[in-house]
Amino acid sequence: MNTTVTEISESSPHWNHALRICGVRAAPPVHPHRVGRNKEMARPGESPLLRHRAVGEFHASQLRSAAVLTILPGDAGIISLSTESAISPPPDAIQGLISQAQSFGCSEGLQILEILMPRGHGFGGSLSVAGFVHLTDLLYLAREREAGPVGPLGNCDYSWVSKTSENGGLFLEAIAQSYIQTLDCPELTTFRTPAQALAGHEAVGIHDPNLWWVAIRRDQPVGVLLLSRLTNEPALELVYMGVVHSARRTGVGGELLGRCVLQATMDCASLLLAVDQRNQPALQLYLRWGFRAIGAREAWILARPVHEIA
Repeated sequence: MNTTVTEISESSPHWNHALRICGVRAAPPVHPHRVGRNKEMARPGESPLLRHRAVGEFHASQLRSAAVLTILPGDAGIISLSTESAISPPPDAIQGLISQAQSFGCSEGLQILEILMPRGHGFGGSLSVAGFVHLTDLLYLAREREAGPVGPLGNCDYSWVSKTSENGGLFLEAIAQSYIQTLDCPELTTFRTPAQALAGHEAVGIHDPNLWWVAIRRDQPVGVLLLSRLTNEPALELVYMGVVHSARRTGVGGELLGRCVLQATMDCASLLLAVDQRNQPALQLYLRWGFRAIGAREAWILARPVHEIA
């Protein structure tokens, strides 16, 4: 019996099956570096801003395993593999699936490809051969409304500027300043510009500019806070939180998180996020504010530095 790896078109009867076994749901997306729950953790889904391309491994004309490339704004893509379904790729198929998904990314002109894998997946060799490198492990945290308010809220020294069509430059400046010596996946600052990152963040869940803020103190931006709504559950996710380099260790992180928790307490049942396990200051801050661990993923990336882009 022949085994083949081939692209699956949207008109194919295998299309929905491929998306399903790869965990790609017909719902707003979860960003590669942000959050989801349990089996759906860190899986993108349908949105007008997103497109998918799928490849399947067929054995005797039956779909045995699959990979789906979700094309994100900001020249990025995430490859979802059917590693956690009943139809997991056999070792001899994983390389072909990854290679074809990579080809999709190349033809789409993507700058970054990312794969999030469960710990202990056993495919590290295949990922390395394909050029992917292990970036870090992402820890997924949740805070329920029942945890209650923690810490000081509403410090009068801060003002909060929401996102508008006119002040995008302020958000770009705050994000760029927060990238300096960041501990949250610092490698990614080499592979994407603040503008690319901002475009990607806008594709997360239901984008509401009223949930995006730059914190101002003494007329200077000191932090940026980006929240998004999930549609499949009453939750907010913390898409990005960053403190500008010059304002670190001055309590800004606590103020940002306090506003985040206050919004979630008023708005929904829970608040979700992901954090680079190496970012111990942020992780300890989240734990002090009542977050609990709900899972982890290995993040693997294949990317070109920004300065290599023509």
